Formats: sequence, structure tokens, C-alpha cells
Amino acid sequence: MTSCPPDYSAHFDSPKDGAFSTVNTPLDLPLGGGEMGRFIRETDWSTSALGPKQAWPAALLSSMNLMLSCPDSMYLLWGPDYTLFFNDAYSQVLPIATRQAQGQPIASVWGDAWEAVRPLAEQALAGQSRRSDNIQRTIVRNGKPEQTWWSLSYSPLYGDSGLIEGVFCRVNETTLQVMAEARQSENEAFTDRVLSSINDCIKVLDLDSRLTF
Repeated sequence: MTSCPPDYSAHFDSPKDGAFSTVNTPLDLPLGGGEMGRFIRETDWSTSALGPKQAWPAALLSSMNLMLSCPDSMYLLWGPDYTLFFNDAYSQVLPIATRQAQGQPIASVWGDAWEAVRPLAEQALAGQSRRSDNIQRTIVRNGKPEQTWWSLSYSPLYGDSGLIEGVFCRVNETTLQVMAEARQSENEAFTDRVLSSINDCIKVLDLDSRLTF
């Protein structure tokens, strides 16, 4: 049996006994999502590349619900322009992720940084999930340029027709991990140098104070 996509325009009527007041307006999707979810719901998208929100595909709205409800940093890209939408967690780790960046082509938001990860998104659009760890980027945070590292996981998003029309991306900042591993490597290298210099200077004397090694 073929299942049909959920009818998001369905209205909800009150019980016959009048226990609840009648609700005659459709669900205002996407649901949840804190500040970013509220911004997406309240914005007039009629002049955007995607058109009015009432005409958005059910698959896009469902994907937004999942993304906005996720506690991890996530964004999705939709359509040929890679239209960007993201959740609150993503907006808190990247200064460029302002409300004005919602619904914009990602190339106009990320600039040159987009070209570094675009192949991953293109492979996801081709049906191949991809992950890249510890991508190095310099970003301006707290008013200062900062060297950072990120891991990105891309997976395909299927549209209402069953074709891939977008991609999901889960974002994880690995800056602290990379820096900790670098410090550990430096400490190990320093220890090796110290031990090597000690070994070079070891002299062994016998009981008569004669050099034997």
C-alpha cells in the first residue's frame, strides 16, 4: 500500500460536545525551533526563490521540523541554488549564521568557504552520504579572526516526488579536540627529544671508576 504524504493543510475541528474551541487555521509550519523556527514561520517568503511558504513541498517542511528540533548544529540546503536554512544551535557557533542568512543561497553567505565543501554537498545530491573531518577555517568570532576546525556530515534529502532535492548537514566544531591533539603531539615530541639527549650523555663506570660504556 502506497502511503500518502501528510496533509499539512488539514483543519482541526473541536469535539461535538464543545469541550474545546474550534481551530480553523492550518498548522503554521515548520514547528518549534526557537528563534530560528519563529523567524522562518513569521517571514514573508513570497519574493524568495522558494516562493510563499504555503507552496513549499511537504518534504521540505518535514525536514525543517527535524532540523529545527535537533539540539546539534544543523543546516539544510534545498534546490538548485542550495537555499540555506539552519537551526538555533548552528546560529550560536557561527557568527555568519544570522537571521538574514536564512533562505539565502549558501554561496552568498559562506563566500569562498563554500567552494571548499561544495563537492561534499554535490555528492550528497547524487545520493552518496559524505563526511569530512577537521576542516580548517578562519572565522571572525568575538571581533577577532580565529583559527577553527569543523567536521561536516552531508546526507541526501528526498523531495515529495521521491527525487533528491536537497541535503542535510550536521556540523560539529572540533577546534578544542584538534588543539588538544596538537599539544599532545608536541609534548610527546619534546619528551622524545629529552630522552634522546639523556641517552646520548649516559656514562657507566665500574667499581674502580673506569668508563665501561
